[in-house]
Parts: sequence; C-alpha cells; structure tokens
Amino acid sequence: MDSRARYIGFNLLRSMNGSRSLPSASSLNCIARSREVWSCSNSTGLLQIWDTRTFMQASVGGQWSIDCGGINVLLRTKTAIWAGANNNVVFVWDLVTHGLLKELRCHTDGVRSLCAIGDEYVLSGSGSHDGTVVVWKSTSISSS
Repeated sequence: MDSRARYIGFNLLRSMNGSRSLPSASSLNCIARSREVWSCSNSTGLLQIWDTRTFMQASVGGQWSIDCGGINVLLRTKTAIWAGANNNVVFVWDLVTHGLLKELRCHTDGVRSLCAIGDEYVLSGSGSHDGTVVVWKSTSISSS
C-alpha cells in the first residue's frame, strides 16, 4: 500500500470517531470515483467525500452527518451515490454536486443491500424482520 492510500485510510478512520480505530463491531464502506473516495461507517451516520488530489475532504458537500444509526452499504450509479441505512432509509446523493437528492422510505428494517440493474434500476434489501426487496427507478430519482 502506498503512503497516499495509508494517509486517506488513517484520516477516514480518525474522522469517524476521533481516534485511530473504529469500534470493533464497525465496518467501513468506501466507493472510489474519479478523484474522490466516498466513505461511511455502519456504526455512525457520517458520510465523507475525500479529494484524492489533496487528501482532504471535498470542499463542497464533503461531509454529511445523518441521524440514522449508521450507513450499511454504498452504491454508485451513473449519476448518484446511494446509501442504505440502519434507520430503514435509502439516501441518494448527486454524484457531481454532492447534494442530498432523496430520502427513500419503504422498508421497516435497516437497509443492508443495494444492487444496480443496468443504469435504470436500483434494488434495496433490508434485514430479516422486513424481508423486502424494493425496486427503484434510478433515472427518475437522480434527475428529479
């Protein structure tokens, strides 16, 4: 691992809870895109966007703190980043502006899975208490 990757990794962990490590039950999710890394933890509602050229948070919309009990999964589509959270909500952010586009509510349990079907649909799945899979038309959500 080169020193740049270690630096970003250390800052991701430190920023999640102010120390060098996350709680033992946590997992860190990342999505890389051109010149950015989007990161979140399933133990916090903190979503961060890092600029890989400067190794700092993105200057616009670089951090979101959401009262959701943690973000379990991230998914990148053509125009958006989707996040499944412990509060049963799917959050959708614009890939370019980093603005929050939608909060999608259809589950009664934490959203633990997201899957893209081509460029047109996203499936969200929740935990065992809910047991549902919801199909979202991603093109209409991302463009509205």
